Amino acid sequence: MAGDDALWAEVRRLYVETDEPIEVFVRRLGIASRTVLARARLEAWPRRSERRGKKVGLQGPVAPVPPGHPTRAARDALIRRFYGAISAKLSEWETRVSSGEPMTPEERDRLMKELNGMIQGFEKVADVAAGAEKKDDRAERRPRGLSAADTQRMREEIAGRLERLHAAGEPGAGPVDAAPGDDRPSEA
Repeated sequence: MAGDDALWAEVRRLYVETDEPIEVFVRRLGIASRTVLARARLEAWPRRSERRGKKVGLQGPVAPVPPGHPTRAARDALIRRFYGAISAKLSEWETRVSSGEPMTPEERDRLMKELNGMIQGFEKVADVAAGAEKKDDRAERRPRGLSAADTQRMREEIAGRLERLHAAGEPGAGPVDAAPGDDRPSEA
């Protein structure tokens, strides 16, 4: 019967494609919920529980990214943004030191607080990324994006630039040498 086929096509659509509770749509269509469940088993309709996603904690591509947890690409982008912001702030400081323009204690404190906050954010994201990379290694997947070695290189460059600024002493005490591999022209 064409009417039954259309009715069961609608029941299957509601069962498979919506989150509407079975009890609600069977009451509306005048069918017993046991009949729908029996037909779903008989015709091997996809189970409703399977299309909701896998539980958090599973490994591999079947594990969904829980809300609020950034993907590898998002973490890598955030690390690069922090690194860029830190680098820009250090460049500003290096330029100021090499120009001989003195900094007030308040300016120096503000700059140090800004750098400290950026470095702490960088470290947190880098630590999360390193943990994700270890999980990927255990799952025998090759990590994509930034590696632990990349973030370590960034850390070392930031530390080297901070050491050179510290060695220069108080602002205006003398020029700051460019970092090795730094293509910026020296302003000294």
